[in-house]
Amino acid sequence: MFVWTVPSGATIVSGQGTNSIRVNYGNALGINTSCGTTSICVRSVNNCGTSTARCVDVSLATVTPGIISGPTIVCRTQTYTYSIAAVAGATGYTWTVPATWQILSGQGTTSITVSVGTMIGEIRVVANNACATSKFARKSVTITSCTAQGMPVYEEPLELLLWPNPVSDLVHFDTGSETAEKLEVYDLMGKRLYEGVWVPELNVSEFASGIYFVRITRGEESVVKRMEVAR
Repeated sequence: MFVWTVPSGATIVSGQGTNSIRVNYGNALGINTSCGTTSICVRSVNNCGTSTARCVDVSLATVTPGIISGPTIVCRTQTYTYSIAAVAGATGYTWTVPATWQILSGQGTTSITVSVGTMIGEIRVVANNACATSKFARKSVTITSCTAQGMPVYEEPLELLLWPNPVSDLVHFDTGSETAEKLEVYDLMGKRLYEGVWVPELNVSEFASGIYFVRITRGEESVVKRMEVAR
C-alpha cells in the first residue's frame, strides 16, 4: 500500500492507500509535517517496512488581483499611488504603467507610487509565485492639465478629429491639446454600439457598412462627429 501526506491547507479527497490520490486545495498552503516543506509525499508500505518518502514541491497558482485603487483622471507630471489587496499565495507583484510614466517605488509590492508622463493608457498588475503568473488586473487612466494646486483644469475647447473616413477597420482619433474622458459610438437609429474610456483608436471591422456617430465627452462637454464604415 501507499501512504500519502499533504501540506496543511490541502486535503486528500480520495485514493489514500493507492498509487493515486485526489487533493483539494484551500486558499493557502502550509507545511507538510512529514517532510517540513510544502510538498506532497508518499511512502510505500509492506510487511517488511516502510520506504523512504518521495516528495514533490507544490505551490498555489495565484488568482488575478482585484480592483486597482487610485485615480482614473490624473495631472501631467504629478505623483500618485495605486494599490491592490494582497493576493493569497502570491510572493510578488509586477506592475506596468503607460509609456512615459515612471514607477518611483513599490515595484514587486501591492502598492506603487508613479510619476505621470504624457501618454494615456492602463495601469496593470499581475501576481506571481513559483507556480505561475496571474492574469492582468487593469485600470484605464486619462491625463489632463492641472492648476497649481494639482486640480484638473480644461484649458481648451474639446475637439475631435477622426481618420480615415470612410474607414474599414481601424479608425484613429485626435482631440488636440486636450484629452477626452469617454468614447461612444452610435448608429443612425441612436443605438449605442460602443462605450468606454477614451482611446486613441478603435477597431470597427465588425461594424456593418453605414453611417455612425462618434461622441467624446469630458466633464459636461461633448463633441460628436460623423463616421462612415465602408467595406
